[in-house]
Amino acid sequence: MTTSRSVAAVLVASLLASAVPSRALADDENTSRPAPVNLRAAVERAAARLEPTVSTAAPADHRPVSRAMQAAYGGGGGGGKTMLIVTLVSTVVGLGATYYMLKEMQKQTNEGQGK
Repeated sequence: MTTSRSVAAVLVASLLASAVPSRALADDENTSRPAPVNLRAAVERAAARLEPTVSTAAPADHRPVSRAMQAAYGGGGGGGKTMLIVTLVSTVVGLGATYYMLKEMQKQTNEGQGK
């Protein structure tokens, strides 16, 4: 309880400290401000310094993808129905395996007790 109260107190103090405007915390004696920056001029200077570069990367290979590949990777139709069937079959097999394992464990338990 003590830890949660101290954590809550620290959290409230940090929220209040961040809510105080920075002007109230700044030194009033130093009132000099940096000169305003002309953003448009800075962008134009940076763009002028850039040299046009030629890309040495190989062009992208735009081979057509077969319909079979699209269907295999979810691009074709029927994927939702197929996944539903696979999920249902997997669930039934999993339940069957669980039932079989429980029956085998019961057999071993009964044999161990001598029944």
